Amino acid sequence: HHDAHGLQKELYKNATASAVTAEQFANLKNWIEGGPGGWVSPKLVVKDYLSEKGRYDRRLETTMAVDKDEVLVKLPLSHVLSADFCQQDLTDQTIRQVVDAQKKSSEQVDIAPWTWITLYTLAHTKKDHSAGWRFDTLLKREYVDAALSYMPLFWDDESLKWLNGTDLLNVHILDVHAAIETEYHKLSYLVPSLESSVSVVEFKKWAMVVMSRGETVHLPDRENRSQTSPQLAIMPLIDLVDHHLPIPEQPLFSSDDLLKYQERESLTNISYDADAAAVTLKARQDLAPEAAITVGYGVRSNADYLLYHGFTMPQKWSEITLCTQYTMVELPLP
Repeated sequence: HHDAHGLQKELYKNATASAVTAEQFANLKNWIEGGPGGWVSPKLVVKDYLSEKGRYDRRLETTMAVDKDEVLVKLPLSHVLSADFCQQDLTDQTIRQVVDAQKKSSEQVDIAPWTWITLYTLAHTKKDHSAGWRFDTLLKREYVDAALSYMPLFWDDESLKWLNGTDLLNVHILDVHAAIETEYHKLSYLVPSLESSVSVVEFKKWAMVVMSRGETVHLPDRENRSQTSPQLAIMPLIDLVDHHLPIPEQPLFSSDDLLKYQERESLTNISYDADAAAVTLKARQDLAPEAAITVGYGVRSNADYLLYHGFTMPQKWSEITLCTQYTMVELPLP
């Protein structure tokens, strides 16, 4: 081998990565099962894979066959980071200040749902909580640090130069940056002292964690707990599920086509179970041993897939789903 030392380092990392991943998964599983009604199927495991380009990838997969409609995860509502829950967490001074300032403000200042989750994660990962806190030091080490290491976004100006002239930069990335900065300025307007404790770059990184790993799911409505409403939430472990939607055999032309296709082709389903007071991950069809646990992230453009999730689909995917991503209107000149 032309680089024996490099090969030894690679083999060592490969041998130890799986052990670390197994320990992290076990700790995350124990954290979930320590909550009311929390449960993780013994058929699930997280494994490391070395890609052709030398990058390690983590995958949630089965250890044995799974039957259709079998429940794989029950994540207690107390472990779901929803915008409503985070907004009501008044144990953190910053969140409390924002809530109070919002009430006292002479003008209406609307805060985006993902902003409340961003504030919550920012606040509680900086603290060393005692055992039992729902977003404690254990979860930070096993979940959040891993999430940050997989963020698919160019942050520094030097890296962004590589994208000069592309739609990805001019349309998508800059729009996201502008949206995040707008929310940051809203917060600093309400609570000026926030700028000294949270930098805009730090806020951007955590906002992208929420945007990348957050999922919309029906949860108990804040105003009427007997009903549910679609809410953005981060669901630890469940958000390890990879994206998979096969390329459609026929072009998709409308939003109805898109929804039906996604529902029909997704291998698992994420939903709220009122009886269990938990978000469940359930198989939609039989799964073989060592099968990847996947769900459809939705039909999106490759720019959105890359920006929010760090991957792209084949060119044929873009061609056959183009009508669901863009609308072109041609008007005759007078």
